[in-house]
Amino acid sequence: MKIPPPWTALATTDNKSWSFARTSTGSLLAATIFWGTYIVWYEHKIPDFTSVALLFGAIYGINRGAEAYENRPPTPPDTRTVINQPASQTNVN
Repeated sequence: MKIPPPWTALATTDNKSWSFARTSTGSLLAATIFWGTYIVWYEHKIPDFTSVALLFGAIYGINRGAEAYENRPPTPPDTRTVINQPASQTNVN
């Protein structure tokens, strides 16, 4: 049996399927680290990471919302019964 690389555990869910939220968050984190390092190193400024934090929060929120939607309880069946009656037997007031 082939053993997967250890980094794949970071990008997969518990059932071993790829997670978009984890993959995109990891990619965004790497890009943010490189961007922040560039700004500090070459421009000698501290970057504002507020928008990046909001983007991380949005990705997390969308993922949690999708998970909640997936795990919602099933809708109960329609309990109303429809009795087909001929038109002559209907009671019209």
